[in-house]
Amino acid sequence: MGNFDGPVIPDPPAPLPERARGDWEGMGRNGFRDAELVRARLEHGADPTERRPEGDTLLHVIAEYGTSDVLAEMAARADDVDVVAQWTGETPLWKAVCQGNAENVAVLLGSGADPWRPVLSGRSAGSIVRWTKMAPLFEELPGHVPPSDAERAEQAEADRRAEVFYEEEYYVFSATFVAALGEDEVIRRLGGDPARCPVLDPDSAPVPSGTGPGGFDPQDRDNAERFLGIRAVPGGCVVVQPQGSRAGSSAVVAALSPGTRTYGIYLSHIKGTFGHLAVDGVDVRHEEIGRSAYDGSPDGHWLYRFWDADPRGVVGRDKWEAYQLAYAAAEAGVTITSASQVAGPPNHWIELPPESALLA
Repeated sequence: MGNFDGPVIPDPPAPLPERARGDWEGMGRNGFRDAELVRARLEHGADPTERRPEGDTLLHVIAEYGTSDVLAEMAARADDVDVVAQWTGETPLWKAVCQGNAENVAVLLGSGADPWRPVLSGRSAGSIVRWTKMAPLFEELPGHVPPSDAERAEQAEADRRAEVFYEEEYYVFSATFVAALGEDEVIRRLGGDPARCPVLDPDSAPVPSGTGPGGFDPQDRDNAERFLGIRAVPGGCVVVQPQGSRAGSSAVVAALSPGTRTYGIYLSHIKGTFGHLAVDGVDVRHEEIGRSAYDGSPDGHWLYRFWDADPRGVVGRDKWEAYQLAYAAAEAGVTITSASQVAGPPNHWIELPPESALLA
């Protein structure tokens, strides 16, 4: 049967949401960006205060994704412009701030939203907005308290730590940051012999992460699974695996943490990001790291802007991994001064034997 070379017939466009309905069925996010459509649904009896199955109200959805004219229409009909999401505790103003939607923030403030109302972990929309481009919208409001010099310095230091990682990309990557240990001690704790893990010559490396023992390619996932890179950094060491999860595993964290502080992290554009903090042999926290914060989030989640989902903001889509890695290093108590210390060739490679408990 020959190849079919006829014209390609495009898929039909998705049907437009119906106007003559008294509910919000089939609207989707784009539907809530169409003011005429929203008004038509309202005229047919749709409930402007409806709560969605995920616990948000329509006001939350529109504050986050809708347009300012639609939001103004809904805010005028809302029973409470500061309505709280059932499961997350967030207000519409909080949603708009986190999404970086300045026009919607202005609409909600003009509709009487409380900028200083505690939302998550005692923080208000007005307190987190101080670290965004929308800060001027709040600075003239009654009750505004500017950040102290110490708070400004702390946030600037976190942003500087993240900026170090900007120059590299981390599509699949794992690392454990460990404080106060030298390279030889890290090798020993991982079951190796420092004498059998010589210092590498990065100038002779044909690939970005440096050729390891036996000439293996660290970027080859299948062949590199049993190899871990080790490099001293200010305050301790980092253990890396450029194309796998092993270096950030709980087994590696547990092996390195006695008597010190360690944080293991695994980043994957497909699977997400996972972290593990251990101190002196004791597990402190296992966490999945996403672009949001929650009530009770560790202080580092706020400092490293995990709440900031603005794709055009300080973090942005292209800098998200940098903030995650900066957070991991800070949690361990080490300082990274160049992205090459993590993404470049390590000083040593250690090959884990097949019977190693770290491979379990």
